[in-house]
Amino acid sequence: MAVEQQVEGPAWTGFGLEESAGRYPLRVETAVSRIVDQLLPGVITTTRHARMYCLHALAWAEAQERGLDEQAAKELVRRGEVVICAVHHFHERHRIELSSAHGEDRLPRFLDGDRLDVRSAAQLGGLSESGFAGVYQGPCVRIGALSSQTPPRLGPRADLPALREGLGELFDLAGHDTLDGDQLRAAGHLCLCEAADAADGRWLRRILVEDAEEGWPDDRNRQLTCLLLLDTLHDQASPDPVRAFRERWAFGGPLGNPASDQRAMVAAMWRAAALRNYSVGAWRALWRWLAQQLNMNPMTAEDLGDQLAESLDDIGVAELITGLPARMDGEVILPAEAQIADDDWTTMNAIRQLALGAARLNDLEGETLKAFIGTDRTDLGPRWVADLFDGGHDRMVPGLSRDLAVVLVRRAKRVALSKMYITRSGRPFVPTRLRDRDGILSVWGEEGAGDVALRTGTLSGVLAGLGVLTVDDAGRYLPSELGEELRAHLG
Repeated sequence: MAVEQQVEGPAWTGFGLEESAGRYPLRVETAVSRIVDQLLPGVITTTRHARMYCLHALAWAEAQERGLDEQAAKELVRRGEVVICAVHHFHERHRIELSSAHGEDRLPRFLDGDRLDVRSAAQLGGLSESGFAGVYQGPCVRIGALSSQTPPRLGPRADLPALREGLGELFDLAGHDTLDGDQLRAAGHLCLCEAADAADGRWLRRILVEDAEEGWPDDRNRQLTCLLLLDTLHDQASPDPVRAFRERWAFGGPLGNPASDQRAMVAAMWRAAALRNYSVGAWRALWRWLAQQLNMNPMTAEDLGDQLAESLDDIGVAELITGLPARMDGEVILPAEAQIADDDWTTMNAIRQLALGAARLNDLEGETLKAFIGTDRTDLGPRWVADLFDGGHDRMVPGLSRDLAVVLVRRAKRVALSKMYITRSGRPFVPTRLRDRDGILSVWGEEGAGDVALRTGTLSGVLAGLGVLTVDDAGRYLPSELGEELRAHLG
């Protein structure tokens, strides 16, 4: 008698496993993100607008004073977000042009002519899926504007009178279920662009960049990072402050003595982060290319290695290394990484960028070298790459890279499994686009690529909102008169 099969397989096999896209599939970003978090605390890639720090600090204070429960408090926060977004949308003469308000792209669906449906826009899934409190809460806690309680309360550095003086009217408007265009246009002083001269903006500027208070050790690193950005744009105004900052501090001559000069220490750490980030970007772009091959045509890891090998120049490892751009001129670090990055992207240029990062081990020293290497020897960092090329110095680049593709697939699997958790339904969930079915690999969707954000783009937006930076008619960022005063103060 045949035995009927009752079970397809254990719950952790392909039949029971839930999979979906994950972030950072190779986990090569930590060395850079750790430095950036230390040097620019309280500013993250999504905190675009200075005045939103003020809005969230005041919103939670208002919720506490009104005795709202957590759900009602969150609705009040979202109502404030809706109104400030709409004020920005209707404000016709901005003091300075900033990026769009959070959720502004979705605002038109809640407008009937000039009339805004505040109530609908503030609902979950309205202007946003769940509001932007999660974006600003952590940074507000970090700078002392909010407490870490649940729900948040005013933090030890919050100035409630200044917040109310600057933004109090916003929450009067947020109490209406609808607002018309005339009301929103009349509230132009509440716009994101108007923080620089308002009481709430002056408060935020003080705690964010002007004063380093005792008991807040984060302040000085953030101040000095602002100083480095101001110095960069003072010397050369730029429409791309992110690139200007990166190349100013990644390359160039000695930065001073980090042991005795705190500014030199911060500059040395930024040099390490900026240089290491070129390697991080190369790894991420290379993995994205490999994932694209698996997206188009499922195959084994070995076949994937063959695809990578075929895309590369048929040269030896030694020739690859000797053919890299010049790295040094005496004690001056030359922009070799930027030179490769400016070329059209190819798998070969990704390998060249990684080789260049490994070669920088011979160029850096002291605190810069220590931060550049990082603390994890297994994160595909410069030392790992140097060991790879040293061990394969007599090999051809395609052959070495064929093996590298297999290594990256194995690493991506390990990283994904390390993030696995059990869902409420009791099924294992693995955040990954990579599927392995009996050795045949495939990828669903497209992997992200690019460098880790150094957050200087966000910082530039925040400083512009606070009146520290301005933008000229050519679209170039440069210090305002206030920014030049701050630059002299911080120096």
